[in-house]
Amino acid sequence: MRMRWFFISILIFVFQSIYAQIDSIPKAESEYDAIDDNYIVETKWRYTYTTHAESNTVIHKADKNYDYLLHFKYDYTFVGYLNTEFSTGKWRLAKENTWLYYPFRKVQWWRIPIATQDELVLEFDDGRSTFRYHYVSVESKDAPFKKDANELPDVLVEDITKTKKEKRKERRLTKREVRKKKKAEKRKEKIMRGFEKELEPIEISIIGGGFFGGQNPLIKDYMTINTKGNIVREQEDINGNKNNRKGNITRQELEDIAYYMRDKGFFELQKVYECETDACRAKAGSKPSPIPLRISLQIGSKYHVVQLSVWAPNRENRNWVNHPEELNRMIDGIYRATNMR
Repeated sequence: MRMRWFFISILIFVFQSIYAQIDSIPKAESEYDAIDDNYIVETKWRYTYTTHAESNTVIHKADKNYDYLLHFKYDYTFVGYLNTEFSTGKWRLAKENTWLYYPFRKVQWWRIPIATQDELVLEFDDGRSTFRYHYVSVESKDAPFKKDANELPDVLVEDITKTKKEKRKERRLTKREVRKKKKAEKRKEKIMRGFEKELEPIEISIIGGGFFGGQNPLIKDYMTINTKGNIVREQEDINGNKNNRKGNITRQELEDIAYYMRDKGFFELQKVYECETDACRAKAGSKPSPIPLRISLQIGSKYHVVQLSVWAPNRENRNWVNHPEELNRMIDGIYRATNMR
């Protein structure tokens, strides 16, 4: 009997230790906005590379010797997969979805600069520098994670849960309230359909590109065009000198660019284009260091990001990385239309 209580005491101590670590939420506020937890719950990701945030320098890349995949499960556990080896642990969001608890490589809490259906960036600092781990989403068929026998198919979980909630809620309402609610929803849908048809959300952004070198290398190079055609171009060099510019194009010009990219197959392009030749790999590992170029496009609810590990617009040979020439035309077209090169 005493031995039994001894083991129970040990188990209680272990669980208390685990949850004490999980509850040790960082006191600092994250500088990033809260994320939608739907971009984390039951998602699968593949690690692509790590950057030093202050210099935007790639310090590590995934390759055949380091292929890491990650699955955030709906029961707040995660499964990692590195070179045929599995690992497990617990995850959670905290501080209004601005911090992620995910113990990995001696880091427990991560900030979340980016979380979309296609891209996830996790950030931490060691007191001296800030580092960002970049991931791209993967489909279940391309991931090694097995679904437990008692789990429902992915496509059914959300729909079934939602239907049950709606039915329970509607049963609590009287027939009169249900009719009133449905009429209000129809009026709202009619108004929103007209508004969305008039101003379909469109956004284009380009980040990075070129090389980190020269007398005053850039540590920030970012351009975005919002749905109203407002343009923001932000650049900052290593000495803190900033070159921020603003402009605008018409809504029609924005639609022309976005629909051209869509019609030329932007949404079907690969998410990441890496070096495939010895010349490219040598360039990627030499000085000045290449800065990955990232271009994104949103049209309505459709969103896609494409990344090139090496892209040098002012060099004779731009195509260090094998990618469609049409992508170069899209990038050139954006800079020409915005007059922000």
